[in-house]
Amino acid sequence: MAPSPTQASQAPPPVSASLVIGAPDQNAVPSGCTVTGQGRIWLPDPRCTPGALNPEVNQANIGSTICVPGFSSSIRPPQSFTYSLKRAQMAAWGIVGSTRSIEEDHLVPLSLGGAPSDARNLWPEQGGIPNVKDTLEYTLYRMVCRGEVDLSTAQHAIAQNWVTAYQRFVGPLPS
Repeated sequence: MAPSPTQASQAPPPVSASLVIGAPDQNAVPSGCTVTGQGRIWLPDPRCTPGALNPEVNQANIGSTICVPGFSSSIRPPQSFTYSLKRAQMAAWGIVGSTRSIEEDHLVPLSLGGAPSDARNLWPEQGGIPNVKDTLEYTLYRMVCRGEVDLSTAQHAIAQNWVTAYQRFVGPLPS
């Protein structure tokens, strides 16, 4: 069973210029983080959720990892881990309301080689499931598996600003 999330520090970590390799059960929850947005469009605090990558996935092996049906389900962390992390992040970041309206979302989705259980890749996205970001995730997944976009481009685009990536790869945001 995964350990429960903990407070790591009072200050959020610095913004990283590149994605980090994820660590299993990396569950430190820094305080002072925020989510920004409105309605159905929310962005994580890049200081706290810069994105993290699964060390087992790379461009050379996508045909035997992410592009295999069921891969994401096979590595998804247990709900006990993500629920505990969501509650800890909501408390540390001052997010009020029901946990039912919040999805503990992977910034870089598992289907694009995101780290499954590294808090640097998980954030409390408001709006529940499904959400607008899900359309981008599926579009990029299909494009990567078809060879239309390389894995690194997709990972960096969604981690840097998923709203901008949506507009680039999908089109205008739904109203």
